[in-house]
Amino acid sequence: MDYKKADEQLQGRNNQRRKLENNTYLERHDDYISVRLHDTDIIELYPDGKTVLNTGGWRTVTTKDRLNKFAPDTIRGHIRISQEKRVWYVIQVSPDYDWSKAVKYIFRDSFTYNSKTGEISEALFNPSNGKAVNKVKRQISNFAKAYMIALDSGDVPAPSNGDCFYCAMRDTNGTGKTLGELNGHADHILNHFEENYFVPSLMARAVEMFPVSIATKNWYLAGLWDKSADEQTRATAIRAGRGIGQEQLKRALVRYLSRQLGLAS
Repeated sequence: MDYKKADEQLQGRNNQRRKLENNTYLERHDDYISVRLHDTDIIELYPDGKTVLNTGGWRTVTTKDRLNKFAPDTIRGHIRISQEKRVWYVIQVSPDYDWSKAVKYIFRDSFTYNSKTGEISEALFNPSNGKAVNKVKRQISNFAKAYMIALDSGDVPAPSNGDCFYCAMRDTNGTGKTLGELNGHADHILNHFEENYFVPSLMARAVEMFPVSIATKNWYLAGLWDKSADEQTRATAIRAGRGIGQEQLKRALVRYLSRQLGLAS
C-alpha cells in the first residue's frame, strides 16, 4: 500500500482513521499517512514515495505480518520482511519474483526506502551476509565484555548530560525513547565500539528495556553510581550484587545493542 492508495482509503466520512485489521489502523497525519499497530506507527507513507518502517521494539510475528501486508513495493521489486537465525531482514525481490536476484538488508527501526525509485537509504549493512552479521555480533560481545570490566573498575560514571547526545537525549512526548532510537541513528553505536566509549546512558537505557533483578539494580549498579552513600555502604552493596549483577547487566547490554543494530534481541 503506497501513499496514494492509503489516501484513497481514507476518503469519505472519516478521512482521518480507518481500521485495516485487528489492532491495525490507517491514520492521517500532517505530512504522511501511517499504518499503526497498537501504539506504533509501523509504516509511514509520504507523498514523494518515502517509506519508513518501524517496530517500536516489538519484533513479533504480528508486526512482521503487518509490515509484509502493508509496506509498499518499489519499481525495483517487492519488499518482504523475513527472519533468519534471530536476525530480521528487509528483502527486495525482483518484480518477476526471481529470488536469485533478491537483495537482503539487515532491518532496523527507521529503515527507510522510496517506493517510487526503489532507493534504500537506511540500510546499515548493504548488502548483508553471514559475515557481516557475525562481525556485528562479535563487536557487540567484545564491547559488552570491555564495558563490564570498566564498569566494575569504577571507570564508568553515572549517566549525565555529558554523555553521547544520541544515547542521553530523550523524547519529550512520554515514550522514553532516546534520540538515537527515535531517528534510527544507530551508526553512533558503531562509533562507540571503535572508540571503546563506554557511555553510561547506554547501560541505563539497557536496564530500562531489559529489566534486571533488584539486587543488580539497587545494590550493584547503585553502589557503583550513587556517590551520595558512604564508601563502606557502597562497597558492601557492590560485593553483595556483583555476581549476578555482572551477568545480568552484560546480558541486558548485549540485548539492547543487538536491538539497536537490527538483530533480534
